[in-house]
Amino acid sequence: MLLNTMIVDDSLEARKILEFFCNKNKHINLIAECDGAEKGLFFLEKESVDLIFLDMNMPEVSGIDFLNRAPETPMVVFTTSEEKYAVDAFEFQAQDFLKKPFNYPRFDRCVRRAIETMEKENQIQQTLSIPQSQSLFIKEKGRHVRLNITDILYFENESDYVRVHCKDKHYMIYSTLKRIVEKLANHNFMRIHRSFIINLNEIVDIEESTLVIERKVIPIAKAHKSALMKRLKLL
Repeated sequence: MLLNTMIVDDSLEARKILEFFCNKNKHINLIAECDGAEKGLFFLEKESVDLIFLDMNMPEVSGIDFLNRAPETPMVVFTTSEEKYAVDAFEFQAQDFLKKPFNYPRFDRCVRRAIETMEKENQIQQTLSIPQSQSLFIKEKGRHVRLNITDILYFENESDYVRVHCKDKHYMIYSTLKRIVEKLANHNFMRIHRSFIINLNEIVDIEESTLVIERKVIPIAKAHKSALMKRLKLL
């Protein structure tokens, strides 16, 4: 299992240590490193994150304030040099609490606990889920249109709207890529860039930082390249 992970910490030294640990751990896909809460909140508006290493004691916007303002609450590991914040961490149902200075064995235990939590949640969802429909409705210009999911090539962000590119035509809808990728979680779609969600079955070829669907060249964000390659069947 691979966890899309973000670091939010105003300390450069702490970020560098956590970045090193994340790159060392096979279960972590580090997609963002933010030096303050505002940047972290902005990133959460655009991207789906599984795990955040969040500093409790940041200037202007604390870790607690960050969670109160966050559009969603992924699993959180609070990081701080002061043990007094441990109580606050668990009041917010934090996944874990990591005390500075960090060491890798303790970091690895945090990751393993996060994986166990996600696996349990996935099992519950599978138990309660019903078979996924092979179609969906989109709203365009006041009417609801049924689309076969297999006909969708990719989604492209355009300001406050998303263009849905299908095999025979395209549609413009008022939505966000974040909301769309959550709706298609059980289908073979993946976000590979802040502006694109793609149908993995429609990829023609892949180069270093781009891929092709039909005749469209689509960029691959560096943060998503590793996760993309893991989902493809490579010989």
